[in-house]
Amino acid sequence: MTTSWLYCAIYPGAFERLDQVVRELVPPVRDLVGDHGGRWFFLRFMDSGGPHVRLRVHGAYPLLDRVYERLTSRFPAFLDTARATPGQTYARLPGSPVLDYWEGIDVRLYEPELRRYGGTAGVRVAEEHFMLSSSIVVRALETDLSPEQRSALATLAMASAVRHAVPGMDRAFWSKYFWYWTGRDEDGSEARRAAAVATAERLATAATSCALPERRRRAAEEFGEAVGATARRAAGRGIPLTPWQWVFHLVHLHNNRLGVPPEEEAVLAAVLGGAHEEEIHDRSATAR
Repeated sequence: MTTSWLYCAIYPGAFERLDQVVRELVPPVRDLVGDHGGRWFFLRFMDSGGPHVRLRVHGAYPLLDRVYERLTSRFPAFLDTARATPGQTYARLPGSPVLDYWEGIDVRLYEPELRRYGGTAGVRVAEEHFMLSSSIVVRALETDLSPEQRSALATLAMASAVRHAVPGMDRAFWSKYFWYWTGRDEDGSEARRAAAVATAERLATAATSCALPERRRRAAEEFGEAVGATARRAAGRGIPLTPWQWVFHLVHLHNNRLGVPPEEEAVLAAVLGGAHEEEIHDRSATAR
């Protein structure tokens, strides 16, 4: 039977509703696809239409028809509920207007990132992990996460990924990750690094000690184990990506699914790599 990909971009009309999309619209698709042996995963994005969830589903054409029907039939009721239910408020830039973002479902063409993942075989390995990561995040968001819990969950998952895929490389990896997500060597990167370190000083205790249910802690460990397994599977198939590269890509995409923006990834990398501790030490040494 012929198979293909269905790519639906789900625009809920507000950043505050993205978690609700993951919680209410993605699970019915997950269940339907799972019953028919298909594959699926999602990511969060922002474009000219506004914030949205990009849901990709692979399967036979009859399954894809049912997925599309299920999404579009549930979307009006979802919007009614979302409009009546205030979600988490996202910080906006000072003075920035509240934009009129689009509400709707758009169908697009899925183009796998062959170059990034080393060709067709690498993409298939990556997609297997995307599906597991998506499943973990859907379970994690079954109930609301506070900002502190979201940061703590991401921190645990990030640390677990490094531990399982590139053990002993914590400081080196997070230093590079921090450098990348603060703008590398572009203009303004030093200011972004200073701001990220300052935020890390405030966030470190909450991100590393916030109380999380045991099931969420297990989910973070499950993610890390899967990153290590993915890197080993790829190496066994001759895919030309290093474990370091797999951790970099898969951690970023998992954080995206959790709703952790890149600027916060930089902060969490500073926490995990000890950049905030180095800053405190440097200030103490200067004061002596």
